[in-house]
Amino acid sequence: MAGSAYLGVIEGFFGKSYGYTKRSHLLDFLHKNNYSFYIYAPKEDKFLRSDLSESMPEAKISELSFLGQKSRILNIDFGIGISPLNLSSSFDSLRNKLLQRIDSYTKRTNSVILALLFDDVKLEDPHIGFLQNKIIKDVYDNMPSRIKRLIVCPSYYSEDPILDRVFGKRPEHYFTELTASLPSDIDIFWTGPKVLSQDITENDILRATELLGRKPFIWDNYPVNDGKNIADFLFLSAFKGRRNLLGKIEGHAVNPMLEMYLSYPALTTLPLIYKNLSDSAIKDAWLKCLNDIFKDKTKLILENQKFFEKEGLSKISQIHKDELLSKLINDSSPAVLELKDYLLGKYRFDPACLT
Repeated sequence: MAGSAYLGVIEGFFGKSYGYTKRSHLLDFLHKNNYSFYIYAPKEDKFLRSDLSESMPEAKISELSFLGQKSRILNIDFGIGISPLNLSSSFDSLRNKLLQRIDSYTKRTNSVILALLFDDVKLEDPHIGFLQNKIIKDVYDNMPSRIKRLIVCPSYYSEDPILDRVFGKRPEHYFTELTASLPSDIDIFWTGPKVLSQDITENDILRATELLGRKPFIWDNYPVNDGKNIADFLFLSAFKGRRNLLGKIEGHAVNPMLEMYLSYPALTTLPLIYKNLSDSAIKDAWLKCLNDIFKDKTKLILENQKFFEKEGLSKISQIHKDELLSKLINDSSPAVLELKDYLLGKYRFDPACLT
């Protein structure tokens, strides 16, 4: 990371994922805005998350292969995230299948990043850190040489107590066991002081570095909106804070909203923070992005931004929704189509997405 930040996007949310056409457009956007990587890891893809007995369909492999090839042309590192839900408790029986999947999927998708994800699963064993350490080392020792970066997401990826309430109290020695004798070039994801961190400061990073025994690789859950309490909202604002992190982290991955095009205004601003641009310059770039994707509807978006970000869809009256939809009716640009679908409730949280 000498001199520049290793920034990217991880499509790692619950709910409906993007699809080939959107991902192809996203790669163009990332290239234009000085991002360095993209990781395919949507929670809805059962072939990466919950099912090692079935192979990924050839059509999906083909799509990811084309995206991997395009990434290479754009000088973007393409990656894939694998997170079988029962891996920690059943590794001995799943080991060979997992290693075969890693070799096949990374080769056929032109991946140079492998993300091994243990997030969002119930506590299976008081020594789960030890079990995961064993898995990580085995994957690392057998990893194809074409993979230049292995990033692990621990089960407890923040000190946020909400993880203990939802998935079980973290074992006292979880991080000691997880990181014991772990090769120093294995990266570990960290979401900051919270699962949904408003800011990530130098002190936050220093604390995480001490806990993980290495510089953390940020998994930033702004502007993602996939959870029960945040699916009602559109987070259009620029990134806040996150200053002076260059050289103190291994990388910074952004988990975007389900509405990909509507994520662009926020995504535009993170590389500018790492370039240490002023707040006013960042705001100018943010406004330019809004104008680029909304054009003559930009004023309408700005007038209603607080409703999207603070009130949420459930609190926007039907009269207000109908009024907005009437003003957008003849506009079929990608960002406006996503906005109309949001107003029509097509992105509402569905508990089924968690399973």
